[in-house]
Amino acid sequence: MIAIIAGSFILWFITERFWPRIFDPWQYWCLTDNIITAVAQSWPLYLYGLAITVIILRRAGYLDSDDKVSLINIYSSVMAGIIEEIGYRCIFIFTSMISIILLKQLIPGIVTWYYNTIFFITDIVTLGLMHNTIYGFPEIFMAAALSANIAFRDGHKYQETLGLLNAWFIGLYLLQIMLTKGLVIAILVHTIYDLTIDFTKYFYDHTGVKTNLSYIER
Repeated sequence: MIAIIAGSFILWFITERFWPRIFDPWQYWCLTDNIITAVAQSWPLYLYGLAITVIILRRAGYLDSDDKVSLINIYSSVMAGIIEEIGYRCIFIFTSMISIILLKQLIPGIVTWYYNTIFFITDIVTLGLMHNTIYGFPEIFMAAALSANIAFRDGHKYQETLGLLNAWFIGLYLLQIMLTKGLVIAILVHTIYDLTIDFTKYFYDHTGVKTNLSYIER
């Protein structure tokens, strides 16, 4: 993942020499002056992480699992927040833009129809809460952002159907945060969400139930 991100930045650097300002990876770095408040405002996501973890743990039954939150768990959560956000909410948007621009040269009508359909479906399933975001940014940029989020979703295929749906919606939520509050905030929110799952599992295990968490981990 780190290698792919590095390669994508190299591609951006080269492209920038010949096609300046097509994409600015630092444009949405931090859009708020109060980072703590911006992160705290995502408390519904942390509460969701806690609730869905407990529900899944209860449904999973009595299976054996580790009874502690190790440094590896914490490291994995922090790295997932950093790497996945820099990738899927930043530089992979650029690589998706390049792919979409090239495809538009080959099959413009089909590409336009496909992404208009994706816009419409996303707007419907998010109950219009992302309407201004979906239709308020340049079409190519938003098409690429949603494509990157589909790749983020597909990276959670090992979590089966529930995990795929969860990753897709969480990715949309983090995309909204990145575009309105900044990438730094998205990184912190993603990290806290993953840590919430880790520590909820830890405390749940210590109530006497031993189980595995398989659907909503990072």
